Amino acid sequence: MKNPLFIIFLLTLVVSCSSIKPPGFISPDRSSSPSVKGYGNYPDNYQSIIKGYLISKLSSYKDTKVEFINMPNKLSIDHLGSTFTGYRLCLSLNEKESGFYKGYRNHIFLINNGEITLHLFDSGLLKIPFEYCVTRDESKTLFVQDIPNEKTNIDKTGVTIDSMDKVKIKDKNTNNIYIVCKFDSSESTYVFNENDTHFNQYDDMKMISYDVSFNEAFINAKNEYTELVINRISGDVTNTKNDGSTFLGNCNIFDRKRF
Repeated sequence: MKNPLFIIFLLTLVVSCSSIKPPGFISPDRSSSPSVKGYGNYPDNYQSIIKGYLISKLSSYKDTKVEFINMPNKLSIDHLGSTFTGYRLCLSLNEKESGFYKGYRNHIFLINNGEITLHLFDSGLLKIPFEYCVTRDESKTLFVQDIPNEKTNIDKTGVTIDSMDKVKIKDKNTNNIYIVCKFDSSESTYVFNENDTHFNQYDDMKMISYDVSFNEAFINAKNEYTELVINRISGDVTNTKNDGSTFLGNCNIFDRKRF
């Protein structure tokens, strides 16, 4: 049996090899409920937030290459006895050390009201679960035998942190779906985006957010007050309030605003 002190020495040696120190040795867990502070506001300036953070943390930031894996989305994580809640953003970073690139590592950040409250990355001792960085879109899945034989033109070239401001990520509003639902004499308006996985209700100038899951046939959106189940084929909708009352209605779904 190996000496326990030797094992501790090896763990310490591995941790010391990275420019950004790993925050722990335990894999984080998805939290079943957000922290009392909530998710905060959507970080429209997330690129600027991430850029400033990386410049402050990386000694070789001018040579570090960055690949954006996704756009911000709500997530709550339990890690080392604390709950961290915010909008998660995943990057793949390739740091340069002694003239050589060390290879890409996946990093996950939680942003809450403009501040990075948690930063984790694959260190060998800490593993970032893949599903934390991927918002699954069932409409884009296919069977193995249906994978096309033709090559796809996907640019995998990284960009340096200095050029992050020039990176153009698809506008989060590009794939908005606009939904108008009628319940008896009332009418509600919603905006749903599959790529960004947001679902919001608009009551004049007031916005109400929902957590959303979906497939090709149904949209399920809920918050602490109500739950909506929308049939994307028929347009039928069920609105269940937190007091148990249920309202039935029908929705019209549009791919663009009228003006």
